[in-house]
Amino acid sequence: MPAALLLSLVLVTLNYFGVPYADLAKFVVYLAFCVTIPGTLIWRSITRRVHAFGEEAAAGTALGIALEVLTYIPARAVGVPLLVLVWPLVTMLSFGIAPGLRRYWRATGSAGRAPMWHSWAICFLLGLFMVYITASFFRESAVDSVGYTFTDTDSAWYLAIVGELKHHMPPMVSYAPEGPLKYHWFVFADMAAASWITGIEPFLLLRRLSLLPYFAVLALLVPAITRRLTRAWWTGPVALLVTFFVLAPHPFKWLVSNQLSDIGFDSVLDASLLRTTLWLGPPITLAAALFAAVVLLLVELLGAQIRGAAAWLALTVLLVAVSGAKATFIPLLLAGLGCVLAVGLLRRKVSRVALIATGIALASAAFSMLVLLGGSASGLVYWPPLQLLYVTGFAAPTRVLPGASPLSSAVVMMLGISVLCWAGIWGGLIGLRRDAARRPEVLMFVGIGVAGTAAALLFSHPGLSQDAFFQGMRPYLSIAAVVGLAAMVTRSGLGRRLVVPASIAAATGLFAVLVLRGLGSSVMPRVMDVPGSRRSVMIALAWPYLVLVLLVITAAVFLFRSARTRAAAPVLLLAMGMGMGLETALHDRVVRPVKVAMETQWQPNLPSHVSQGSREAGRWIRDHSAPSDVVATNAHCLFKEDCANVRFTATAFSERRVLIEGWGYQAKTLKAAQESGSSHFYVPYWNPDLLAVNDAAFITPSAQTLGRLRDQYGVRWLFVDRSISEPAANLGEFARLRFSSGFCDVYEVLPAA
Repeated sequence: MPAALLLSLVLVTLNYFGVPYADLAKFVVYLAFCVTIPGTLIWRSITRRVHAFGEEAAAGTALGIALEVLTYIPARAVGVPLLVLVWPLVTMLSFGIAPGLRRYWRATGSAGRAPMWHSWAICFLLGLFMVYITASFFRESAVDSVGYTFTDTDSAWYLAIVGELKHHMPPMVSYAPEGPLKYHWFVFADMAAASWITGIEPFLLLRRLSLLPYFAVLALLVPAITRRLTRAWWTGPVALLVTFFVLAPHPFKWLVSNQLSDIGFDSVLDASLLRTTLWLGPPITLAAALFAAVVLLLVELLGAQIRGAAAWLALTVLLVAVSGAKATFIPLLLAGLGCVLAVGLLRRKVSRVALIATGIALASAAFSMLVLLGGSASGLVYWPPLQLLYVTGFAAPTRVLPGASPLSSAVVMMLGISVLCWAGIWGGLIGLRRDAARRPEVLMFVGIGVAGTAAALLFSHPGLSQDAFFQGMRPYLSIAAVVGLAAMVTRSGLGRRLVVPASIAAATGLFAVLVLRGLGSSVMPRVMDVPGSRRSVMIALAWPYLVLVLLVITAAVFLFRSARTRAAAPVLLLAMGMGMGLETALHDRVVRPVKVAMETQWQPNLPSHVSQGSREAGRWIRDHSAPSDVVATNAHCLFKEDCANVRFTATAFSERRVLIEGWGYQAKTLKAAQESGSSHFYVPYWNPDLLAVNDAAFITPSAQTLGRLRDQYGVRWLFVDRSISEPAANLGEFARLRFSSGFCDVYEVLPAA
């Protein structure tokens, strides 16, 4: 009942925001019969134990996605992309024909069925997330024919990669002549496969459909993993709550408003997953979903619940898929397994499972580095450290950190506030102190958390990619914290009697943040060029957190003094801390976005990066050309007055290779930005001669300039964007105008005389 209700609401929401019901029906059928059902059958045959249906379906979907991607790659390489359908058909036929496999079609029995309240709790939290993503992302990213928008600089690039993978394997850089695509592109291969199977536009898959199953897999597997470790149903929803909705408190009336905070960097570092980058960064979203299935499988293997070659084969498939989706998760896993092995060495009892899993993870990392990335550097460097502190919601707009050294008092204060907030989010880790060393699964989670935090703080990257380590570890540190909380509940001996007092404690923490927010100034403090300004801002930022700390200390003194409340004190204090962070999620991620959406009547209010007519012109080229055709364009900048090098519109909508459009997000670009100390968005193109040859066809068109593009570079089509620059008036003498829409024109280069 709750799952059906949630699914209905999601489908209605997607239709309201531009997805036709016909496409929704095709996607649901595709997901069920090409991914989830065959994947779930294989998963059930591996685990051979009774589990909740939602858990089995989520894990099966993750395995199905991994198999789909790994099947699509050779299918596309041999020129028959629909061969990707072979694996689900063979799987379902095998499980239908083989007598020993038929039993896996049967749904979970009553022994593995989740309590109804558990299902309602999970669906409620998923519904809250949908409210957030609807108000903050779907509203701003229209996909209908009237007002489609790209309000970020990444989505056109992602769409260009999907188009490349839909028509070519192995993929090349499709928007500049830079050779093989050295990136984690498996998520885009999955979208390309889905587009071939369903006929749905890649644009709709990228902006609306494909990421929903990824998120659902992660959200359903977090409670499943937690219950494996605690054997208690209540810990699942709590773990999901901590993972997504317990953030760093923001006890201020003034609003953080800058580009970074709007996409999810909170007031202080908290590894928030409740951010639009879950939609704006498909690689990490798919990798997070696949990694959750990896972790669930490892928990079963480490706990000796399953064994056999099939489990190890499934783990290998999932880890290869993770490394191709976002290899950031592999070092996190290696750190977690390293903790298990280190403790095993100290106890002279090395885990064979951890040892084998480490070998598979290392092989997956090598595959990603050598095959997908071609051995190229990712751009991560060790200096300067603490870069993420400088882009938090506090540091960027208040200017409290710019110019401060890593050891300055302002940096120490910001880091101290972050650590205090982490204590409120993951304070349950204290409950692990007695038995963590005896549980390899928990050790693995703690290792993942420590490694992710350290990498986020110590590494630096021009595109802030080190934050992926922080985001990647959050679910598992949250699970470990809830396992510790469950241990505290068990030791208290109070059980269900803690529900009401813990709820009151959480409400107290939430109310305290609300009160501080209401009492504070609505004017954001900002460092000015006057003596003592930085210190004043530091005080203004720090004192509300000190008040919250004093509140917790006061509550601790009161609770521990009374014999009646002493046993419950640790749990109640943790609940209070989590309530403080929950207020931020509800206020800043649900209430405020919905309020803004209602004020704008659920219409976009951000400027688009797409010129009018771009989609129509690009799709006209796609529909009237061969995948091997090459396009040239006069537009290389995001805007006419702002020449950021991250323009990929022609490549994205035409699904064709463009001689040179933008050159952002390349290893050469990132390296040049690091060497010059400038923004990677404004690094000039490193082959000015080629750029001049390209632009000459539009600025000074002639038989020679266009002939050179045609004969030397294979260009057949010209994509002209007049909002960036007007082409020469005589362009039509040397190329045939074939299509116009908005600011965009399509010319066909005339054949040689």
